[in-house]
Amino acid sequence: MTAEEIYPMVTTQAARVLRLHRGEGEIRPGGIADLLAVNDSGRSPAEALQNFCPAMVILGGRIQLVSTNLAARIDPIFTRHFHKIELEGRGSWLVNANVCQLRDATEAVLGPNFELAGRRVRV
Repeated sequence: MTAEEIYPMVTTQAARVLRLHRGEGEIRPGGIADLLAVNDSGRSPAEALQNFCPAMVILGGRIQLVSTNLAARIDPIFTRHFHKIELEGRGSWLVNANVCQLRDATEAVLGPNFELAGRRVRV
């Protein structure tokens, strides 16, 4: 599929594609508020999705992941219990998860030099 075909599927058509019928997949008052924010790179939204790097992920109205660059500009109360993760060559984020525990569980299965999307992970 081309980027122009994918973009509507993950934005305006997400609810239909995923067969959601209770207001999910829409940005509206009282909605469920699952959002993905990316930095404006000057490219079209479809092109940006091809190699995107999330700035923020919100699930159920709560921040779950935020880039360290964006986190520096928001109230730290939203990320006070978050853990830092760095993906080699891609950036660093704060994650609403016990990253050390996740790393340990992953290393138990994959070994200490595991990669995410072909890149080393630093916790």
